[in-house]
Amino acid sequence: MPTSCFIPAKTTSSNWGILLAALMLLVGCTPEGEVISETTCNAATAEAIYTWRVQYYTNPSRNNPNDYRWVEFSTTRLTNRNGEKPAAAVTGPDDNGVWWPALPARPLVDEVDDRRKFSERNDAPELLRTVNYRLDCAIGPLTTDPLTYRQTAKAFRGNQTVKASYSLGRVLNVSFSQ
Repeated sequence: MPTSCFIPAKTTSSNWGILLAALMLLVGCTPEGEVISETTCNAATAEAIYTWRVQYYTNPSRNNPNDYRWVEFSTTRLTNRNGEKPAAAVTGPDDNGVWWPALPARPLVDEVDDRRKFSERNDAPELLRTVNYRLDCAIGPLTTDPLTYRQTAKAFRGNQTVKASYSLGRVLNVSFSQ
């Protein structure tokens, strides 16, 4: 993997080379050679999702991915903003400061049976619990992790300015100021 940025360019004058070097100093790179940029953010968002799903399979060992498939049934979602309790929240906050929606309806036995194909069996329905964390920034949404969500939500509630360094649509680092 490259350890520095490489922007291919044909230079015909020393001015172009100086401009390119200045740009490289201003932008920066990750160890993998990805360009790093910085933006201002205005919200920390966590989307809490409950989904009922069932695994159908033809071979009980399920060693081969072609031996099974997942089917999703009902889903509920709740958008959290800056760690504040949304009006539709039913439970929470959890350890990451996320509030959760009401549970979706569990699939009925007939619904599960209707989705089963010939020669398949299925497991009992399971409730999948997922969270999509992001920062809403001037350049658009950036994916992040639970720790960064908690830190930035607290900063926004404290009326601090949040700047994020990012690459390829994901937050690498955040900084806070009054």
